[in-house]
Amino acid sequence: MTNHINREAWLKAAVAELSVLFQREGYDVPDVHVSIGWPHGGRSNTIGQCFPGAASADSVGHVFISPILSDPIRILDVLTHELVHAINHAAGETGHGKCFKTIAVKVGLTGKMTETVAGETLKGELTQVAESLGDFPHAALSPVANRKSRSGRSVKLECASGEDYQVSISKARLAAYGAPKCPCCNAVMEEA
Repeated sequence: MTNHINREAWLKAAVAELSVLFQREGYDVPDVHVSIGWPHGGRSNTIGQCFPGAASADSVGHVFISPILSDPIRILDVLTHELVHAINHAAGETGHGKCFKTIAVKVGLTGKMTETVAGETLKGELTQVAESLGDFPHAALSPVANRKSRSGRSVKLECASGEDYQVSISKARLAAYGAPKCPCCNAVMEEA
């Protein structure tokens, strides 16, 4: 078991170990930079992403694993999926089509190709890889827990005469300009 100085060192060592699984099936994993980071586009359900070398100034692909993950087996599972993309990118392929599926299934990934998970055999191998890598030096990040609530910054107003019309206005604007008039009945709106 090895202790790694940081999560990128752990991930780099993981790529080396996972490369053996791919070589066993006849595939070479190209050089990739690998780190923890938010996926492009900020999609909250994306837990891994691979960029081809063509997108990088140094022509080396980049793999990102979402910081919301902390379980080493799941991280290795996602990393395996992203390394399939790296192999495909090196061959000029993209997406989760036939070429992706061929490699993914051979190395032991199962399920919908856009959301693969390790099959039982691969999960056993990933458990051994995780044990050989040692502790993953990372704590899961939960951005929702740290997000400041916007409540209190605005006030909901409704039509004073009972019309089904509501608006939201900042407290600062309400203080500066007063409540707006309802477009339905021209009455000054009231706090809901």
